[in-house]
Amino acid sequence: TLWVISVDGTALQQLTDGPGDYDPAWSPDGNTIAFTSARDTRTQLYLFNLSDGSITNVSNNLAFEFQPFWSPDGSQLGFVSTTTGSPTIFIRTVGESGTTVFSREEDSTIIQPVWSADGARILFNQRMDSGLPGIMFATIANSGFNATPLVAQPGPPMRDADVSPDGSWLAYEGWPDGVNHDIWIATSGGAVPQRVTSDAAFDFDPA
Repeated sequence: TLWVISVDGTALQQLTDGPGDYDPAWSPDGNTIAFTSARDTRTQLYLFNLSDGSITNVSNNLAFEFQPFWSPDGSQLGFVSTTTGSPTIFIRTVGESGTTVFSREEDSTIIQPVWSADGARILFNQRMDSGLPGIMFATIANSGFNATPLVAQPGPPMRDADVSPDGSWLAYEGWPDGVNHDIWIATSGGAVPQRVTSDAAFDFDPA
């Protein structure tokens, strides 16, 4: 179930009541929330219209689709789908039914994608040759076929990047000591890493 709350901790409001609603992604214009739901027995993408409360299934297929993310201008919606077998990033222009494949099927374990603030590239998790997860990026122009590690390999394990609104920084989950998962920030190019948390428990899902 999806909820919203004011940043001061007040005005908690329930938006949906479907079982297994998760992965919310707010559109840049603030009018729509894309989310994943298992309400139709398999995970599909839905749009929640904040003006009238309507919910629309934008997948309507037999694949499992999840982890929606918006382009900075709100004109495109990216997501992960199993249409081709392995988890693959697709892009859909809002208001249109067709989709475009962004990543290659042979790129294994591609998950948790996010658009760069300038709209030029997409970052995502992928397992490196070392067996550890790393953050990759690929430009929109080359549709994922030029995927490049954000940090030169072999590098520290890192995953689940999020981009600051001005595009200058990345927040991510990292554990360079091989044990303690903390939140880190680095420049948009992966340089100057700084640890933000140092809790004994796992810290993850930064925004």
